[in-house]
Amino acid sequence: MTAMTLPLQSSLWSGALRFGAALGRSGLAARRRAKAKLHALERAAAAAAASSDPARQAAAVRELAATYLRSDPGYAEDLYAAASRHEREHARSA
Repeated sequence: MTAMTLPLQSSLWSGALRFGAALGRSGLAARRRAKAKLHALERAAAAAAASSDPARQAAAVRELAATYLRSDPGYAEDLYAAASRHEREHARSA
C-alpha cells in the first residue's frame, strides 16, 4: 500500500510545482503590463498638463485610450468619449 501512495504523492507534488512556477510567471507578466500602463498614464497626464491646448489634451487622452483597447475596451471607449467631450466643451468657451 505504501508503494502505491508514494508515486501518486510524488506526481502530485511535481504537478503542483509546475503549476506554481507557471502562476509565478503569469504574475510577473501581469505586473509588467500594469507597470507599462501606469507609465503610459503618467506620460499622457504629463503631456496634457504641459499643454493648455484642448486639442492636444484630447489627443493625449486618445493616445492613452489606444493602449487600453485590447485589455479593457470599455474603458478605452470611455476615454475616447471624454476626449471628444473635452474638445467640444472647450471649443464653445474659446
